[in-house]
Amino acid sequence: MAADGSLRALGEFGLIARVKEGLARESSKTFLSVLRGIGDDAAVCKLTEEGSLLVTTDLLIEGVHFDLAYEPPETLGFKALAVNASDVGAMGGEPWGFVLALALPSGFSEDWLDRFLSGMAAFQDAHPCVALGGDTSKSPGGAFLCVTFLGRLSASSKLLARDGARPGDRILVTGIPGSSALGLNLLRRFGPSVLENQEARPFVEAYLKPRPPLVFSKEIAQKGLANAAIDISDGLVQDLGHIARLSNLRAFLELESIPVGGLEPMSRMLGIEASDLALAGGEDYGLILSVPAHSLNEVQRLGKRLNVAVHEVGRFEIGEQGVYICKEGQAPFMLKKGGYEHFRDESAHP
Repeated sequence: MAADGSLRALGEFGLIARVKEGLARESSKTFLSVLRGIGDDAAVCKLTEEGSLLVTTDLLIEGVHFDLAYEPPETLGFKALAVNASDVGAMGGEPWGFVLALALPSGFSEDWLDRFLSGMAAFQDAHPCVALGGDTSKSPGGAFLCVTFLGRLSASSKLLARDGARPGDRILVTGIPGSSALGLNLLRRFGPSVLENQEARPFVEAYLKPRPPLVFSKEIAQKGLANAAIDISDGLVQDLGHIARLSNLRAFLELESIPVGGLEPMSRMLGIEASDLALAGGEDYGLILSVPAHSLNEVQRLGKRLNVAVHEVGRFEIGEQGVYICKEGQAPFMLKKGGYEHFRDESAHP
């Protein structure tokens, strides 16, 4: 360790060496093989079998996507890979590798860096993927990280795009939408000590350390059980709206079918409507699926086998594009907005 334990003493090349050491993994997948990894001007990978390469990028910016006052570096490192892998999973693919761009203030400690890398490594252990390289820089302000993630979609799997929904498809969601947003609100209100509350802890962990259902989505694609999918990153209504718009369909969302019951004790304590969290809360990284009626039972059985909660919450029909909320005793009404949008929303995400 450098004398004062800071990144200033470690230097850029020492930081790169630390990243290489912390994230070194051999590829266990045969889709691509790594010929050159961290240490050259570019990674070199050889295609070795049929399939499709999935590529996605996500930014995480201090003050917009995370707050270091209550987010430990370990969970931030895990989340940086999880949110990218979620995009790959939503397309029906599986993780393969990633490139990391990292800008940190020079006053950050080596200990912070090592803990951050240990979080990334924990994700790698759970979902094998190779660190291919990236870039580092000193940041004049807060921390900034960008992951470009690579995934594989096998030739025999069905691509789960946003524009594939069909009239009559049922809308399914995994997990409990709004859990992450509730966790973030709890952290903002009570700080890290809220983790000691056993009722609050699952929601806080849903925000700090999201666990997208990657094995579940991969099997959905392999079996061709869904026509379209998207992960919930900006809110249930907003993300469902992307499928409706690109599929040129109307989505009916049944409010009573959305699993908000588990959110209510904590949300009531905060003075927030559980349904508002479920409809507009972001960063859950569960799935929204458009599933034909004949596949419903098989999807539910798959969820039970893999311990993934699956809920039927609505349907797609021909009609004006958009998301319509169906509430018992009321006519369906359209929500114009139901989630976070950068540049339009000035508060932190979600």
